[in-house]
Amino acid sequence: MTNPLWPIDSWCVFGRSIRTNNDCEGWHHPLNRRAKKGNLPFYLLVQLLCEEAKLLNTQVRLEREGKLRRHQNKQTLQVQGKVWGVWKRYNERSISTSQLLDLCSAMYGPV
Repeated sequence: MTNPLWPIDSWCVFGRSIRTNNDCEGWHHPLNRRAKKGNLPFYLLVQLLCEEAKLLNTQVRLEREGKLRRHQNKQTLQVQGKVWGVWKRYNERSISTSQLLDLCSAMYGPV
């Protein structure tokens, strides 16, 4: 499971609150709105991405200072709380790996 090209931290979501592509979609949607149309010509897309990149240093600074927050709806927060509880039990060794996986799959699986 070890590899210098893809360390476990780059693909493992255990202990992380962000496990979906919703944050990427949240960035992509306003970018599309600023583009005002789909299928931009390459050079217009590059210009738009350059404008977006200028904001990156400010966003990183605000994140480090704890001033940039992400929005999560009530249902997502509830599920996140349950996941953290199950992970805590697993870290305390009160449940097995298979029990951890069963509990997490029950939270995210079909109803």
